[in-house]
Amino acid sequence: MVEFREVIAFERMVLADSDGDNVPTPPGICRFLYDLISPHYQPSVGLDPCAGLDNALSQPWTQTKWINFELRRGSDFFLSPNNMPDVELVLCNPPFSGGQARSFLLRILAIVRPGTPIVFICSALYFCNAWSHGPDYDWLLTKPPITSFILPPRNAWPGVAHPILIALLNMPKLQPWYPIPYDYLDR
Repeated sequence: MVEFREVIAFERMVLADSDGDNVPTPPGICRFLYDLISPHYQPSVGLDPCAGLDNALSQPWTQTKWINFELRRGSDFFLSPNNMPDVELVLCNPPFSGGQARSFLLRILAIVRPGTPIVFICSALYFCNAWSHGPDYDWLLTKPPITSFILPPRNAWPGVAHPILIALLNMPKLQPWYPIPYDYLDR
């Protein structure tokens, strides 16, 4: 049986994991997300609030105009306009440490139209390890519906030791759960 102090020690280790903090989405997973979502949702304008240095998530979406932010390129999403009504899809792989995932999701929800489809990549601990009656759990109760989960294998993100979860919000045209086929995984 895992003791409480071991769980807390693991959470601190994950939050302190600066090596896994800014790991881009692997190209195969970017392609999988495109192949899965694009037949059902064809956005004219998309938002990637933490695009990384290579805009990996949005690269397959060649017919979409992208609004990309990346702090390391001098573009801070948290200083963006307070209203982006033209955005029809959000792709987000935020840094995992220090509660940044929640900050990114709250900001996204504040500036796009309600019902906007969102792809949100985060540590599985973000959704599966919140304490009841605490801020991490309370805010989950009030957010838009998570309509699908994608559960990548643990080795899908090179250099990341903790499990990753991809939550699809506001995408009722998709199934509730998807594994990632081998063809999309770098092996």
